[in-house]
Amino acid sequence: YGDGVTPEIAPAYDMLSTIAHMRDEKMALRLAGAKRWAELTMDNFAKLGERAGVGSEVIVRPVTETIGRFREAWAAESSRLPISSRVADAVDRQTATVPAISAAR
Repeated sequence: YGDGVTPEIAPAYDMLSTIAHMRDEKMALRLAGAKRWAELTMDNFAKLGERAGVGSEVIVRPVTETIGRFREAWAAESSRLPISSRVADAVDRQTATVPAISAAR
């Protein structure tokens, strides 16, 4: 709640925090039918919005914006972060192979 009233999507750390350490391709929880990272598309986020009764755009728009912001920040800062090359490679691999992320350009 950045403004104290309006809910916002969680940061990308929810998605990226374990990928360098756990080679499991399954997500912890299903997201509108997707259980594996390779299955997660923007259609899943749209379906989530429809099921929640708020409409797909209410979910898809901030997800797309968050992915865009992450890409910009990662491109600008990843080489300066105190992380191992293994972690950086895992993030790069995840952003390239998860359909919802790789398709959001």
